[in-house]
Amino acid sequence: MATPEIIKDLGFSKTEIGLLGAIFSWVYASMQLPAGWFIDKCGAKRVYFVSIILWSVATALTGMANTLVMFIIARIFLGIGEAPT
Repeated sequence: MATPEIIKDLGFSKTEIGLLGAIFSWVYASMQLPAGWFIDKCGAKRVYFVSIILWSVATALTGMANTLVMFIIARIFLGIGEAPT
């Protein structure tokens, strides 16, 4: 839904938008097993607490991002933060 506006507002190409989606998907998928291990080791409440904070920070960073690099960093944090949930 936001892709056309992001492309128009920030001047990203379709390739760069695809890169952002791929980065999130790969980070999210690769963090599934470590997240499960952390949940087993540290407990669900602790890991979810940290996960929700990281997820919230990543969402805020996404809103403040104005370059491709900033978007990539925000998407990496989003993938890490969203994996345990």
